Amino acid sequence: MKQYDVSQREAAKAVDGFIEEDWMIMNEELLDPPPNVPVQLLMVLLRFAKNMDTLYKDYDGYTHSGTNTKDMITALIVTPMVI
Repeated sequence: MKQYDVSQREAAKAVDGFIEEDWMIMNEELLDPPPNVPVQLLMVLLRFAKNMDTLYKDYDGYTHSGTNTKDMITALIVTPMVI
């Protein structure tokens, strides 16, 4: 931020733009995969990206895993859904 003389808000907005652009690229690649790349591999990479987005979206969910991250994992994996 100091190098480009921008505020934290402007830097965060720029990073959000990069993330949005990368999501679009990943989705386009999944919809029209290159012939030499298996779709299963693309799905694994997309799921990994989704998990990283969930862990780091609003806070560092890895470092502070004892709080919201633990509750989220419990809700997704441990607690059964009643249908």
